[in-house]
Amino acid sequence: MIEDRNKVFSDLVIDSVRLLILISKFDYKKTFKLTLDKIMLYDFYLQFPNTMFKNNKDVEIGNIDFFEYYSYYHWKPRDDQYLMALNYLISKQLILRKIENNKFYYLVSELGVEFVNDLTSEYKLKLDRIATIVKQKISKLSDETVENQILEKIKFGIRYEG
Repeated sequence: MIEDRNKVFSDLVIDSVRLLILISKFDYKKTFKLTLDKIMLYDFYLQFPNTMFKNNKDVEIGNIDFFEYYSYYHWKPRDDQYLMALNYLISKQLILRKIENNKFYYLVSELGVEFVNDLTSEYKLKLDRIATIVKQKISKLSDETVENQILEKIKFGIRYEG
């Protein structure tokens, strides 16, 4: 039982750090809001960069050796896991949840910026590089286009090229 709780806590921390790095790349703009849906879409790129950017000549991700062998058989993420990580970040005052036009969106706080800037691990640097690419290239696409790209990449047959 304790091992299960430790795994859940470990996953929560890893997910939270990854989401914090992603959210830290986006500033408040009247025309763009980082909603839960966008976070879930963009996070897929952070979790599976080799899959998502494979054979993309416009994107140079470098030598990123993430463990992409774990399952993404189903693309639809679990909202509850994302909300748990986002609520954890809010409780630590690392991000802010705002509402505009009846939609929630997320912003990094000053404390969150400081926290991300203080991280120095190789993992953080890799995530930071991918999050920058997501902001520069992927966030300009419609949510529908991004989801279609994900669905195209995770076709079961493509995953096992031999």
